[in-house]
Amino acid sequence: YVSADSDCEVGCGGEEAPFPTIAEALFVVADGGEVLVGPGEYMEGVLVEKSIAVRGLCAAKVLIAGEVATPFSGDGGKYTAGVGVFGADGVVVSGLRVEGGRLGVAVSEAGDLTLTNLDVANSSEAGVYISHGSTVLVDQVWIHGFADEPVDHGLGIWVNWESKVAAQSVLVESVASSGVVVLDTFSALTLEHCTIRDVDLGTVDPMGVGGFADYGAVLQIRRTLIEGTIPVGVSARGDAWTELENVVVRDVEVMPGSTMGWGIDAQTGAEVIIVDSLFDHISSSGVNAVDPGTRVTISRSILRDTQPNGPGGAGRGLIAGVEAEIVASGLLVDANNGIGFSVRDTGTKGQLEGAVVRNTTYTAEGEAGIAGMCGFGAEFAVRRSVVEGNLGWALWVGDPESRLFFHESNLRGGNALGPGDVVEGAAVFTGGSAEITSSLIDSLNGTGVY
Repeated sequence: YVSADSDCEVGCGGEEAPFPTIAEALFVVADGGEVLVGPGEYMEGVLVEKSIAVRGLCAAKVLIAGEVATPFSGDGGKYTAGVGVFGADGVVVSGLRVEGGRLGVAVSEAGDLTLTNLDVANSSEAGVYISHGSTVLVDQVWIHGFADEPVDHGLGIWVNWESKVAAQSVLVESVASSGVVVLDTFSALTLEHCTIRDVDLGTVDPMGVGGFADYGAVLQIRRTLIEGTIPVGVSARGDAWTELENVVVRDVEVMPGSTMGWGIDAQTGAEVIIVDSLFDHISSSGVNAVDPGTRVTISRSILRDTQPNGPGGAGRGLIAGVEAEIVASGLLVDANNGIGFSVRDTGTKGQLEGAVVRNTTYTAEGEAGIAGMCGFGAEFAVRRSVVEGNLGWALWVGDPESRLFFHESNLRGGNALGPGDVVEGAAVFTGGSAEITSSLIDSLNGTGVY
């Protein structure tokens, strides 16, 4: 037992005469034992190197305001942590508010660790850092805020070096740079029933990303809300594998001074699988895929109300380029401000099947609302889909070697921008080609095929 109010000096550790410091209890507790921490403010860090449980009475009543040394370092020297768990299996840490250290909780070489009912606040580098082959459950943890000093990363949960982490019922908010990050081959992070919100630009790394996976890592996100990030909801790069299921990504803002703003950003050979998800009110693009080997598969999802990424820009539901591939089915692409889907560049391929693309509106500058655009040598196939109610062109195909296939689909009900303007169902320009088969082009206020 530990109590911040205890003045015990001899024979301490029992319920009637608790230790006055956590460190004293940690020194004497045996493997398999428990350290029970009473209410109060403790000006010390918590260093766990045994297979024990450290249980605070309640995160609202037990404050860890000190720090311990860690084996990690970065810009500015060695990292410290409010809580460190190193080289011990089966540890449980619960019921604490942690405010000490550049890292809130630091973990290395720890198996079967449980972090639960924690409040981790105002760390300058990361709220929870997990590394070197650790396996961890993060359950009912609140990670928020960062110290006012300049930060190296400013992350919520950071996983690397072949670690495996499952996070459930976690709230990450008002952080900088990234809500969660997983790096390196054989590292994996699963989020379930979580919320990541209000991720601002970092000081050193000027990005604000809800979830980030790179270097072959695995990121799985299920039944989770990601909102209020600048400029990316989820980013997958470097052969990372990312899966989203029943996820809402919304209110993503464009980065100041740039045109970057994406619900999903897939680059440099990453693979992203999206099922039963919603992308709503994104500045620039709901889904963005670029680079050879990058592949996005998205099904039974909604992409709506994307906004222009700046003056003269457009909001896009989906965009693929630079030899990436998008395979989409069962989508509703609705009310995007500029373009419903865009595929560009030689070697880039896209497929859209069983989808509805509708109500694409014009931009603030009055540019046409285009349901689908295929250019610069890309290929796109639309099958068994409906394209309707768009302002301007429904389908636009331009540039040599660009090819659009429109099969068993319905193109209908477009409207002109204003007097004297017309709607083209399919407009083919400057060496592009379109193959339209077994389809209906109906009720357009203009031209069926131009």
